[in-house]
Amino acid sequence: MTRNFILFIFIALGLTVTAAAQQTKTFEDAYGIKGTYTYSGILPDSLLPQQGPVDIKWREIEGSGITTYRARGRTARHQPEGNWIWEEARWGYNITVGTGIQPVFNTMGKRMKWEGGFARGIPHGKWIFTLDSITPGDKVLKKLLRVELTYRNGIPAGPVLYENYESNSPLKVSGTTDANGIATGTWLYAYTGEDGRPVREERNYKNGLLTSITTRRGNEKTITVLQEQPENTRTGTRIFASDGHPAPHTLRMDRELNAYFLDGWKLDLFPYTFNRALPGYRKPEYPLSEDEKEQITAGRQLVADQQESIRHHLAGNINIHRSRSGTLDTSIAYLQLYYQRLQYTDSLLKRTADPLFTYKNRSEQGLQHWVDGLNSMTYARGEIYDSLEVHLHAFRLVNRQNVFADIRNMLEQDGHKLPAYFKVVEEDRQALDREGTLRKLEDAMAARLEVLQDSYAGKSGISGEIYQKWIKGDIQELLQHYARSGNYDTALHIGHTIMTRMDSLERWTHRTAAFDSMPRLLRQQYTYLAYNPYTGVNDIEITHKRRFITNILVNMWPYMEQEMQQEQDWHTWSALWNRRFQVYHYLVDFVSQEDRQARKLEQRIRSERKPDKMIRLLTHQAEHP
Repeated sequence: MTRNFILFIFIALGLTVTAAAQQTKTFEDAYGIKGTYTYSGILPDSLLPQQGPVDIKWREIEGSGITTYRARGRTARHQPEGNWIWEEARWGYNITVGTGIQPVFNTMGKRMKWEGGFARGIPHGKWIFTLDSITPGDKVLKKLLRVELTYRNGIPAGPVLYENYESNSPLKVSGTTDANGIATGTWLYAYTGEDGRPVREERNYKNGLLTSITTRRGNEKTITVLQEQPENTRTGTRIFASDGHPAPHTLRMDRELNAYFLDGWKLDLFPYTFNRALPGYRKPEYPLSEDEKEQITAGRQLVADQQESIRHHLAGNINIHRSRSGTLDTSIAYLQLYYQRLQYTDSLLKRTADPLFTYKNRSEQGLQHWVDGLNSMTYARGEIYDSLEVHLHAFRLVNRQNVFADIRNMLEQDGHKLPAYFKVVEEDRQALDREGTLRKLEDAMAARLEVLQDSYAGKSGISGEIYQKWIKGDIQELLQHYARSGNYDTALHIGHTIMTRMDSLERWTHRTAAFDSMPRLLRQQYTYLAYNPYTGVNDIEITHKRRFITNILVNMWPYMEQEMQQEQDWHTWSALWNRRFQVYHYLVDFVSQEDRQARKLEQRIRSERKPDKMIRLLTHQAEHP
């Protein structure tokens, strides 16, 4: 399908420039006229014309189809005024051979059409939306959707009609809204049920609040009575898009009102935005009583105080020393678990400030999921002494009429248990403080460990190996030995050992990338590009000392990597790390060496198959050039 054929369809639709007394601006693209804009006065870039009749005709060619637009109405003060008609159609087509040279185009469009009025740029009066399929001559082939609403200053006030014939299950809805756009009286739904039988449903509203649902299926009649004003509630002032009792047919109407009626009017040549509201509903509101507000305030203060106390007692290096005893380990575990519960409890109490919170029935449905979540945090093990357990009691709602009183009681009762755990932590902290010389060492170890974890954790290559073997393994084990040591001299010795290893690890962070890239860089060093007479450029790869470097990379290098992976001793592993850099730098220099000694070494390496002997030859030559 060519663009010329698409243009032919456009012409066949009759979207041509018409002469008028007003000014007409014509827009063209590569396929001809794409639209006209008829107006009075001046046509601003980002506003509608100031006043007078407006007529916009437009088309867009997209892929193998065409979308056409038509907008007609009047403006006043650059705003739509009075009655407007807006149409948007998407055209599909097929082409057959004609009786002559000209092909025959069979077209069909799917049109959306809005007819409605404005007052001072705001929807006002009756609005009708139709979705149908049409021919190029505006003949309606099939009605798909129809919506009728009456607006007063942008608010739907009056009769509402919705008819949907787009699917095999027609849906018809009629009802009324009050002056505030709120559903009122009886709303009728007629549709086909899942069993294929026609269904008639009546939804009765009082000031937007759904009070009852009557459903008729043939001779069957079902009445669901909803309490008009549940106890301790009032009709809320917020407006909702749903009445709180959704069903497939109500969801379908809501979805298609948004997808069709509220959508559209997006042509760039119509630079004016306005809102068309849909009918709204109200729901019962369960306002917070003065006593509940008092309990919430007291609960939040308890949470804040207890959190601050736990943070104070768990500050510093106490976490490092939890391995000193099972009592200290489980005390810290208890305080950490309780702190999580405090955070969870605070999230609920903060949620009460959300205006929508009062629309949840706290006595019957609103908090059970929160209770279940809180009770999932009642158990923890010691981190070091993992055979020891700590437990918090499960929370249960007792006073469902004032659940916040139950929360406050829980916080008060649990708060009385905290001093015993604080005492264990503080006694151990005092013992640690007596080892004053070690305090600075601990601070340095904690800070350095954090830096190393940021540098190595989550990395691949040698960085990942260093993290797993030395930071997460060796150093963590040394830290536990340090924490368990009751002797000052022993602890000091272990601490200095840890710091020495951390110093090395921190220096290595700047060399890990070079470490991982050594094989690739060596191959590049021993490869050069020779002149290619066929292309006239240097693009022929030639490897210098090819057998030499191939034997290095194929046999010796993997052996060196395996040695490091298997080595568990820190000092030996460090020596292997330094040896690898020594060998690498020597090999980089060796590529340009052509003296007798270099040729002799090259011949020996080329024929050598034992990687450990190759390493000895290279390191000896590097140390005794």
